[in-house]
Amino acid sequence: MGTRQELGLILVLVLLALPLFLPLDRGDRPPPAPAGRPEGCRLPGGPDGTMPGVHRLILGQPIELNTASASDLVAVPGIGEVLAGRIVEERGRVGRFAALDDLLLVKGLKHKKLESIRRYLTVGHQSSGDAGPGPR
Repeated sequence: MGTRQELGLILVLVLLALPLFLPLDRGDRPPPAPAGRPEGCRLPGGPDGTMPGVHRLILGQPIELNTASASDLVAVPGIGEVLAGRIVEERGRVGRFAALDDLLLVKGLKHKKLESIRRYLTVGHQSSGDAGPGPR
């Protein structure tokens, strides 16, 4: 291991690896993040702190039927734009849904459809189903 080529190679490798072990206090360290949320960082959701329906579903959380927008409801598999609009319209007509079964009041929504979407929705503190949201 005493040849000049080997020593030269070791020296090059040490010089290349040296910056990995040096602290970044030489002015090239990014400034610390301000307290709280970094500038430009937005939490998902609206100004009231609600999370969009698609984000809730990704996280395995059901969508609250009495506060969901039509675009939130479209995130539910099996609910298209027309049905989502009808659900929001019916909610506006009745005020609030007391239970998920109240969705049967919505034109075009039958028992089979209700059972396929039940696991993705909740009304107040009512459980949306035994298995929770998400694929079964």
